[in-house]
Amino acid sequence: MPYNLETPSITKSRGYFSSHNVWVKTMQKDMKNTVWGRIQDTGANFIVEGWQITQGTDRTSWVRIPCQNLATAQLLLLDVMDKDAHQREKTRQANGI
Repeated sequence: MPYNLETPSITKSRGYFSSHNVWVKTMQKDMKNTVWGRIQDTGANFIVEGWQITQGTDRTSWVRIPCQNLATAQLLLLDVMDKDAHQREKTRQANGI
């Protein structure tokens, strides 16, 4: 019977994931601009795309924000937009409707 010394990834452990979520929510608390949209993984970086919402106002704008890592992208994302709604809105924005 072979002896396996492989250690599971720390990013997959429940403790890291929970603490990471708490960190993201804590950092978002004082943010003025967040996005209702989706995070896209390009392989080289991450892109947050959706409606940017400015707290305390009714102002919104469609944005694409490149992020160096997933943690930064998660900070900007207030809530995840439904995949179908995101695709429809992305098409609408591209056509200038």
